[in-house]
Amino acid sequence: MSVLDGKTLVPHNGAYTAEQFFDQLKLFVGELDEEEKRGVRESLNEEELAIFDLLSQGIELSEKERAEVKNVARQLLEKSLMIW
Repeated sequence: MSVLDGKTLVPHNGAYTAEQFFDQLKLFVGELDEEEKRGVRESLNEEELAIFDLLSQGIELSEKERAEVKNVARQLLEKSLMIW
């Protein structure tokens, strides 16, 4: 049996049923703002998405090109974090 703790469903014995899991997933997705949803759709975190936007600003990209720019955005972020 699960109990509600505010808006969050707290599972009994640390496990959700499939229905509870999807209910939690729907709550989570509903709370995302539009940029967060775009990041999820693009499979990029906030920083990667910002770099992707800078690199692709004003450019029409094919699916292959989008994938390549996403990869470059990830690599740039990774390399910039290594410098810090």
